[in-house]
Amino acid sequence: MPGARVAPKPRRESAPEATHASRRRRGASSSNVTDDVFLYRLEAPRPLPVIDLRRTLSHCLLHPEQNLQLLWWLKKHFATLNLAYQLGTALTLAVVACPREIGRILGPVAALLSVMTVVSSLVTVSLDMLALLTRQYEFWFFSLTNLAAWVLLAFFLGDALRIVSLIPLWLGLQLIVALDANFRTFVAAVRSSVIVLLALLAIAALAFVRAIDTDQTRLDQAIPLPAVASVSLPLLGLFINTLMTLILFVLRTIYNKRKLLETRSGGSKIVRCQLFRSQLVLRPVRYPRTATMDVNTSSRIHVLQKQLGISAPVMTIASANDTAQHHQQITLVALRLSAVDSRKMLLQSWPLRGFERLPIAYLLALYTAGAAGLALSVATLALPSTSTSSVETQPSALQMAIPATGFILSVAFVTVFACASQREMLHALLLRNFAFLFALLHFSLACLCIADMLSWDYRCWAVAASFLWFHWVQLLDALAPPARRQLAFSKTLVVPVLLVLCVTMAVVVYASVVLPTDRSDLRERELLRFQVGQHVAVLDTKSMLISRLFTILFWMQRLVWDVVRDAFTRFWRFLHRMKTIDSVEDAQADEEELSVMRGSLEYFCPFDTFPGVRRRLSSLRMPVSSLSSLRRTSLTGRHRVRRLDSTALLSRLIVLDPEQRRRTRRGAFGQPMHPVPDDREARTRSLNGESTDYWVETVPGAVSPSDGWAKQAEPK
Repeated sequence: MPGARVAPKPRRESAPEATHASRRRRGASSSNVTDDVFLYRLEAPRPLPVIDLRRTLSHCLLHPEQNLQLLWWLKKHFATLNLAYQLGTALTLAVVACPREIGRILGPVAALLSVMTVVSSLVTVSLDMLALLTRQYEFWFFSLTNLAAWVLLAFFLGDALRIVSLIPLWLGLQLIVALDANFRTFVAAVRSSVIVLLALLAIAALAFVRAIDTDQTRLDQAIPLPAVASVSLPLLGLFINTLMTLILFVLRTIYNKRKLLETRSGGSKIVRCQLFRSQLVLRPVRYPRTATMDVNTSSRIHVLQKQLGISAPVMTIASANDTAQHHQQITLVALRLSAVDSRKMLLQSWPLRGFERLPIAYLLALYTAGAAGLALSVATLALPSTSTSSVETQPSALQMAIPATGFILSVAFVTVFACASQREMLHALLLRNFAFLFALLHFSLACLCIADMLSWDYRCWAVAASFLWFHWVQLLDALAPPARRQLAFSKTLVVPVLLVLCVTMAVVVYASVVLPTDRSDLRERELLRFQVGQHVAVLDTKSMLISRLFTILFWMQRLVWDVVRDAFTRFWRFLHRMKTIDSVEDAQADEEELSVMRGSLEYFCPFDTFPGVRRRLSSLRMPVSSLSSLRRTSLTGRHRVRRLDSTALLSRLIVLDPEQRRRTRRGAFGQPMHPVPDDREARTRSLNGESTDYWVETVPGAVSPSDGWAKQAEPK
């Protein structure tokens, strides 16, 4: 394999050159980056944790021998339990849809079918990963949403025999929320989530048309607000809103794990986290490396990486006597944006000029226009309506000038930042970021409802301006550090915009719920009305607006907290005047830390996973000889599996010949399924002109302590 040539580092400067360079570096210490640096890479700002996969409920509560017996029993019978869980989910849907008398009979049966699968998954969940998940805002958001949905459905049913069938489904959906910690059964959980999604859609449709067999007074029940005696919150609308949020979450889970649905085997060893994510920071690449590998070598290395399960850029080498494989390092998944070129802006003719700061007059005009546009857009919402129930009047010139001016100034301000955005990061945010797409969907529906309730008059210009400001806040991660320095932008400037957006949404909710129509000028309109049997379903703009604004307000609290905390930290440093080099570097790292984009994390599971129904059926069709030759992975992980650094793997790794490439593989590391010979010397093979040890004794890529990487075969 041709080696990779690394460009040498520049020589140390002579005395006059070194003096000049040191002065220039000190002059640019505030920016922490020299002017000629334009290439950045996305990294985790802090070290990632190490988890102990052995710490589960079964390990803590049972004796080691009893725990091992339980794991073997689950390994053998989990496919049957998973099938029973899917049947129990279908029966739970029948409990909700069928008449009350039939539901009382099916309820306990559905609970008995599903409870064993849920309990077996709960006792094998990693407690360390679960503790890490509790620090994530999204985990609590979806957990509380899940709890509220099933509590409301239990209130609607009002029958203990039917309510008992909801408990396994609630716990099963909670296991999908905590899927990052479910390393034993995560493949089966992803495949079962398809059944759960269909059940959620059916229950939402039944609740919308009020076809649940229960007392209609329960469906009409509302929660009175203590602040306003005449206003109450309808429980049915809250239930449908929580179900729609859960449906979007399960859809996202199925889409992200869609490759697990396509594979025949459930024995995946790389657990990709969905809620536990790492913050990212843009760090400059001062000395980029240049490689001279040809196309075939690069393609071969990429295929080999996929076979070995290597998708994180950095992995640690385990020591030769390391047998504690239950300790696993969480690694950052290799990003699609391996390097960010700050010169690739959306506007290709953007003035680079060494990324110098723009003139003060231009910056003053830019931020003045932005502040004026935001203020005028907020003031527009306080203007009176031009139409009443009986007569419609034309707005005055001043009433038209205020929203139009605010919208034009907002467009000018946001357009400048959009033109300075990095194209690849902007594309990643717009098309591949769930946090942005989830918030965009809810905020877009809320803006449409507000515009309809305003009768599409001149105040809709303010709604359009708020839509632009919302995008400006969500897409600021696409602004590369050189562009931020050009525009003299700081994350502190986001605080007033976020506060204005949140206060405006809260005021709109208050006006639509509390104030009468003649005072709020927000007119409710029915969008959809149809009748199913004796039940009438109505979809109006007011209920949709309130549910969307409530969801987006709670969803944006993490972003608000991060931005406000960062602003407070900078203000605190400014008061204490921390002028040391370390503080400057820390402040600059915080400045370039991304707010919306998160890095995907993963960890390796050395233990055996429990197969689902699909893998069990495929194994039944295999011949007996093939089953006897399968190399089982340890349930306790006491064998040696050492993960090597990707640089070492790719520099001296052997490429398999076509005969070995045709052999059946199993697991993320691609272990062969054929029996291993006893004689170590006889297993020495010659590949690509080199004689190396047969590397299947433990795992491909494991270093032999005695022989090393490329030991020449010695004849007996």
